[in-house]
Amino acid sequence: NFSAIVPFHNHKTLRSHWGGTGLSVYYDKTAQNGLLKNTGVNGSFAYNIFLGEFGYQQISFGLQAGLVQKQLNVDDLEWGAGYTRNDNSFDPSGTTSLTSNILYPDIASGIIWSYNAMKDIAVNNISAYAGVALYHINSPNTSLIQGKTYDVPRLYKFHTGLEWQLTNKVGFSPNILAAFQNNIMQLNSGLYLTYKLISSTEGKLANTSLIVGSWYRLHDGMIFSTGLSGQHYTLGFSYDLNNASLSDYSSKRGAYEISLAIRFIKKGNTRRYDSPRI
Repeated sequence: NFSAIVPFHNHKTLRSHWGGTGLSVYYDKTAQNGLLKNTGVNGSFAYNIFLGEFGYQQISFGLQAGLVQKQLNVDDLEWGAGYTRNDNSFDPSGTTSLTSNILYPDIASGIIWSYNAMKDIAVNNISAYAGVALYHINSPNTSLIQGKTYDVPRLYKFHTGLEWQLTNKVGFSPNILAAFQNNIMQLNSGLYLTYKLISSTEGKLANTSLIVGSWYRLHDGMIFSTGLSGQHYTLGFSYDLNNASLSDYSSKRGAYEISLAIRFIKKGNTRRYDSPRI
């Protein structure tokens, strides 16, 4: 998974960061021996509206459009319908009719409100955000079975959180994420703790903080995360631990993720973010 974001600035205004654009590319393999492959390319655009005289509150709109290719290695699949009763031989003509490749568009959009997004302690030691996003707006058909359709149900996400700076070095950030799709709900709640290791604003390690946190997925599992975040980079590690009902299927093994974000800041521009991304 690779993503790149380019912010747009207009230095003639009080709040110069008026929007941005992004590009993300991902590729994954699932099922035994990677029988199913997914490749996607997404382009996104965001626009910010600042509220009030000084713009400490703002509303941001986002739109994302992409193409996804799903590939299935049908030559390595065998179905019960392909075996004969007499000698238990296999006849490929008796298998389910599947297509090996489909390409479909996928569209998403969202809106978010934020307060003190640049975390200016002189204004307030609290920053907050709340937003909603809608995925699969066009309900794309992703079926690999010939003559059948499967329209992906729309996915709704609601997220909110705040960051409270207790001291110049210590802060904490509680967050909530709720997702709804096809009458199924997933609720995540989590908390990040940050401790500033380097306060200097100069150099590649400027404003480096240690971040530790955990998330709980209701009736599902726990996510533990840690990382380092500075003015120019964020390096994170997270581990997803299944609950007891799923551990038998995963051989009691969880999943881990390593992420790296690098930021190139132009002179005169400021870095803006709403919550740690690790």
